Amino acid sequence: MIESKRLSAALALALTLGAAPLALSASPADDAIAARQKAMEAVGGAMKPLAAIAKKQAPFDAAVVRKSAESIDANLKAAESLFPAGSEKGAAETWARPTIWSDAAGFAAAMKVSREAAVAMAGAKDEAAFGGAMKALGGSCKGCHEAYRLPKR
Repeated sequence: MIESKRLSAALALALTLGAAPLALSASPADDAIAARQKAMEAVGGAMKPLAAIAKKQAPFDAAVVRKSAESIDANLKAAESLFPAGSEKGAAETWARPTIWSDAAGFAAAMKVSREAAVAMAGAKDEAAFGGAMKALGGSCKGCHEAYRLPKR
């Protein structure tokens, strides 16, 4: 029993020490870049069912709209804190424009508009409400991308 505890402790220490170089290899900027890209990819993924409804490729479904809009809001909320000073560049490629940091108030306002549009979208109960909400949400995303996102190569 004691030998098994020693073996377990030694294994845990070896795994911890073995993983330490991996944990230390990413910089805080790279961590922020990766996290915000993951959040924004989730926003894009949540937009897909909404776009399908808007293009009449899928029927209007209030539950799908609500779920997608809530996901967009949650991921935008998470992304708000993922643009700290010093994360403008890193080893990982980023599409964030420098204006995010030079116009932090404008960026925060644009994120707020997009989150408000997502919340409004979540409340769309029919196609008529959905159409207006989609226009507002899509417009807010487009405006933010034009001002604060570099085009992907």
